[in-house]
Amino acid sequence: MLTSAQAERIDAFVCCISWCQNANQPSVATLRGWGDWSYASSASALCVRSDVELWLGIMKKLAFLILLSQRCFAGQCITYTNTEISGTLYRQTFAGPPNYESVAAGDIAETYFLLKLAKPTCVSGGRPENDFEENYAAVSNVQLALTGPSAFESLRPLLGKVITCTGSLFSAHTGHHHTEVLLSEASCR
Repeated sequence: MLTSAQAERIDAFVCCISWCQNANQPSVATLRGWGDWSYASSASALCVRSDVELWLGIMKKLAFLILLSQRCFAGQCITYTNTEISGTLYRQTFAGPPNYESVAAGDIAETYFLLKLAKPTCVSGGRPENDFEENYAAVSNVQLALTGPSAFESLRPLLGKVITCTGSLFSAHTGHHHTEVLLSEASCR
C-alpha cells in the first residue's frame, strides 16, 4: 500500500511526464512554478533528462546531415590556391573614388572584367588566420584582378564567351573589389 506522500510523488511524476511532452515551455520552468520541489524531485530529473535526450538526438542528426552535405559538396568547391574556374567573361563599370557610390555624382568610373559562373559555387580551404581567405557558400561572380592594359586587351576579344581561368583567389577587402572573391595571377583561355 502506498503512503499519501508516495502517491503525491507519483501524481507529480505523471503530471511532469505530460508537461514534458506537451508544454510550450521547458519542463524545468514548469516545475519551478509548482513551488514545492519535494513532490517533483524525481519527476523534474526525468523531465530534464527527457528534454536533454531529445535535443541531443536532434543535434546529433543535424551534425550528421551537415557533415554529409560537406562531404557531398566538398569536391565541388573551389579553393584559394591553384584555382581553375570557368564562366562567361563580362565587363562591368563600378563607381570608384572618392565615394564609391555613383559615377553620375562624380565618382571615378572603374571598369573590371568578371566571370559569371554557370552556377553558384562554394569557396573553401580558407585559412582562419588569413583575413583574405574566407569561406563562402555560394559565389556567382568572380572579379579578375588584372594588371596592366595588355591583360585587358588580351581578354577583350573573349567578352561574352565561356572561358577558363587559373590563378589564386583572395577575399574582397577594398572598395575596388566588387565580388566576394577575386582571381589574381589569372591566366585565361
